[in-house]
Amino acid sequence: MNYKKGLSSNETLQPSTLSSGINDILSIQDEVNSKLKYGRVVDSILNEEHPQIENYGGLNAIGGVLFKEINFESSGVTFAKPLFPQITNPPLINELIIIFQFASTTENPFTKEIKNEFYYLSPINLWNSPNCNPLPPTTTPSLNKKSYNEVETGSPNNINLEEKENLSPSLNSPTNPSQNTFEENGNINPLLPFAGDIIYQGRFGNSIRLGNTSYSLNRFNEPRNNWSESGQDGNPITIIKNGINKNPNTPGWVPITEDINIDPSSIYLTSNQVIPIRVANANYNSFSTPPVAPNLYNNSQVIINSGQLIFNSKKDNILLSSQKSVFIGANSSFNVSTKEVVIDSRNIKLGSKNAEEPMILGNKFLDNLEIIMKEISVLCKALSKIKEVTIVNTETGVPTKTDAVNGQLKVQADNLSDMIEGGGVGFIDQIESYKSNVNKII
Repeated sequence: MNYKKGLSSNETLQPSTLSSGINDILSIQDEVNSKLKYGRVVDSILNEEHPQIENYGGLNAIGGVLFKEINFESSGVTFAKPLFPQITNPPLINELIIIFQFASTTENPFTKEIKNEFYYLSPINLWNSPNCNPLPPTTTPSLNKKSYNEVETGSPNNINLEEKENLSPSLNSPTNPSQNTFEENGNINPLLPFAGDIIYQGRFGNSIRLGNTSYSLNRFNEPRNNWSESGQDGNPITIIKNGINKNPNTPGWVPITEDINIDPSSIYLTSNQVIPIRVANANYNSFSTPPVAPNLYNNSQVIINSGQLIFNSKKDNILLSSQKSVFIGANSSFNVSTKEVVIDSRNIKLGSKNAEEPMILGNKFLDNLEIIMKEISVLCKALSKIKEVTIVNTETGVPTKTDAVNGQLKVQADNLSDMIEGGGVGFIDQIESYKSNVNKII
């Protein structure tokens, strides 16, 4: 069986079926409209201390909200649960949400039918702000009687700070102080999207961009992002960012792009993009052939950049494996604290890549030196017994006898013998102390 793809898969309705198709669409639309609502959040249940938690199912109510339908400010409060079980995005007070009515686990005791409950989607993006999007009730007094749109476009309200605080919308629960931790932050910029991107943004400057190489210039003829100057448009990149990009020249409502050198913490998964990272240490003097600089590398890589990195293995190993080399560069020190250090290599250089002097094998050298020193000690003992020596005059050939080393040969031989074997303090007696208890070489 052949299947059509793309636009060719769409078939034009025949005139005889056109009216019935429209009627079907309108019927579906009516059904959706009957289930679809939107409202303003008046309270939320985020922990077990909420005073009304038992009224809405106990712990199962956590994540739910209480809302009032828009345009019915005098109506009662209704409870709604999150629509998706795996995604939690509780709205703030005074944010607007879309509500659906679907089946629940509760049964009507009279009709035995499944009762419908309300479920909500994420907050509506009124102000295009990832931080918060409240819309206070229109009954909130305004000294100058100006609309939210007028204020948003720059028309001033001309009120003092105290009056402004009285007019600002509440974003936290009015009934559960234990969950009231949210503070509005006007410095949380939204991320600038590019064609095809999928972006997830938190309220606090944290985000995930499933993006791509997207080379685009702004009106100042500058690139709109700093990862698209190499490769082809459409090459994938994933950017995970945490923290506020502290650029004082960018107001909080202006969309921005990620910057690995400014963002507090970030992870980049690239395909062939060049990431202009400024690394803390780029001293590659230990390499005979230095690697490509990190800010020039254009192959697939993973970059982790933050104030501090901790790799902790609770149970097993941390394995670093590389086809070429593993570089560790630090501007202060390199510290290792462990019970044992094993370096399995046929060529170890310390101090410089040009190091040529070989290290001495301690056991072999000291064993041979001990033999030599013992022979010297025997010789010293023999020499100490010599009191006179015969000296031959080189001109006359006449031999004469004289005291050995002016009578000091015995003293000097005894001193050298004591240095070699000196009753527990000589060289041979202390030979084991010359060996390192830590470092071993082959």
